[in-house]
Amino acid sequence: MTELINALYNFLQDHYLSGISQDPGYEKAIGYAETRQELLSRQLNDSQRQLLTGMLAELRLAHTMEQMRLFRATLALSRELSGLVQP
Repeated sequence: MTELINALYNFLQDHYLSGISQDPGYEKAIGYAETRQELLSRQLNDSQRQLLTGMLAELRLAHTMEQMRLFRATLALSRELSGLVQP
């Protein structure tokens, strides 16, 4: 079942979440974050920059895991709700 859930998650991400990049609010937030990251990165030495890059990679991984967990919870809830309305 995990492979199926992963396939569904990837499908939704590829086909339905790609439109988020066209949302002006999303673009603004990403642009702001990238600008701030670049400003901070310029003030750091190589070792500090590597630490920042590693930290950001871990945060992206954690966010992906949170999104996957939320997707699984939503899928489970939809199954439960579906069971309530079927005779």
